[in-house]
Amino acid sequence: LIEEVARHHGYDKSGRRVPTPEQSGELTPSQQSRRRVRHSLQGAGFSESMPNPFLAPGDIERAGLPYEGIALVNPLVAEESILRTSLLPGMLKVVAYNQAHRAEVIKLYELGRVFLPSDDELPNERDVVAVAEAGFSADDGAAVHATRLLHRLATELGLKGLAVRNAERAGVHPTRAAGVVCRGRVIGEVGEVDPQVLDNYQVTDRMAWLQLDLDPILAALESVPRYK
Repeated sequence: LIEEVARHHGYDKSGRRVPTPEQSGELTPSQQSRRRVRHSLQGAGFSESMPNPFLAPGDIERAGLPYEGIALVNPLVAEESILRTSLLPGMLKVVAYNQAHRAEVIKLYELGRVFLPSDDELPNERDVVAVAEAGFSADDGAAVHATRLLHRLATELGLKGLAVRNAERAGVHPTRAAGVVCRGRVIGEVGEVDPQVLDNYQVTDRMAWLQLDLDPILAALESVPRYK
């Protein structure tokens, strides 16, 4: 937009000056906390995934989630016409793609944004972190792996007050699912993805799943005293 204004005004009429910053740049507390979350997951052996934030019609339902998607008025392609409400559909596609290319053990995480309906003109945007792990043998517990990762993440980040409470969660195995509670508020889910959802996305192995709202985690990290 700035370039368009400058073009109409005339580049020859714009002065040339290099601004002098008043201070050297640095990461904001929120950016530092995000980096800590990334480093913790990378240290656990997970690679960052960046699926498309747009979904095809039916992707949300195939993931076992209630349809709350917001359809774009003028999408470039029909396969990218719905704003995602969860990171699960995109992660399932990435896992299925890697398995189709003979990747045996898959460990991925994503820091992304989801879009939920709201009473306002704009959707309710939330930052979310999700972790997916696949490649378990028949006697391995995917839900146990996901829960252990949650506790490891909490320990490394110094998060206090995290708790796991058994509860059914959409898209997650009905008897291997739990809600994640932080300071009395449900901020996410942990468990094993529902087998029917895996079949819908042609994922061939059991899949551990963890998804958390990022804002409460960042707020907790920023409230921790720091010493120099």
